[in-house]
Amino acid sequence: MHEFSAVGEYYLFNLYERRISPYGFVGLAVFKFDPYAFDPAKNKVLLQRLSTEGQGITGYGKQYKLTQLAIPFGGGVKYAINENMRIGLELGMRKLFTDYLDDISGNYADPNDLLAAKGQLSVDMSFRGDEVPSGSPTYPAKGAQRGSPKAKDFYYFTGIHFTYRIGGNGGSGGGGGMGRRKNPRMGCPTVF
Repeated sequence: MHEFSAVGEYYLFNLYERRISPYGFVGLAVFKFDPYAFDPAKNKVLLQRLSTEGQGITGYGKQYKLTQLAIPFGGGVKYAINENMRIGLELGMRKLFTDYLDDISGNYADPNDLLAAKGQLSVDMSFRGDEVPSGSPTYPAKGAQRGSPKAKDFYYFTGIHFTYRIGGNGGSGGGGGMGRRKNPRMGCPTVF
């Protein structure tokens, strides 16, 4: 998965006046994904092209797109090591507008339709119950529930990150213009 996002952060406390502050963020993201699974021989199989729920085949729904929008949101805490360096711990969630992150959302397609349109691999990857011990060897009927489209997929991440402010030198070169004064604790300009 690859993502590009733009977010705005809101800090509870000014990190030029205090060393630590919780913060929250929200924004907009574009991500690209390509769900896959491994066949019994351990070969990687890209699933979207196989239309495992009949997506894109006549009589079924549209094929889902591999590039989608998301809304990133979350929060964390940042600590000011000094006026130019910050370290933070963050939890970020992504609200998605697709339910196919794992290639599963709706109902089973007719295996004969999959076979005719996409081949045997599509049928094999659509139903995997015959590969697990005590699993059913019978392919489910067309329309049987495969997933649940009621709730869209999501993903999240946690991380530790380090930020360095380029060009910061104790407040003497970072502005000092109108509406700024020097912070006595850390020596950097404060906007008021």
